[in-house]
Amino acid sequence: MGSDPLRVNFERLQRDVEELGAVGRREDHGVYRMALSDGDMAGRQWFQQRITDAGLELYIDGAANTHARLGWDGKRPSVMTGSHLDRVPGAGRSCVIPWRRCRSPTRRAASAAWSAPRPSAAS
Repeated sequence: MGSDPLRVNFERLQRDVEELGAVGRREDHGVYRMALSDGDMAGRQWFQQRITDAGLELYIDGAANTHARLGWDGKRPSVMTGSHLDRVPGAGRSCVIPWRRCRSPTRRAASAAWSAPRPSAAS
């Protein structure tokens, strides 16, 4: 095909997960980003900044869903994926770590996501 394969930058991915995990964190080490709360709004602002920093088109639809677009013209079909930026009250910390590399040094395999228990308030 002539183009380089798409690769995941695990260090950047880890940093992004850690940064977003700090948004809405409280003294009890829980994350509080319930929908439309101050924490949720701060998480949305963080995500929107990441989209514009990446040079993608930022679009927010009528239901307040945030979209990142690359070369979208409104005519061709789209590939979409998504998740939630809001959290349940007191959610634990999530992070992403690389778990395996392919035999080829130019390719990395998937990452494993895990949710670590919150440290106790006494910790």
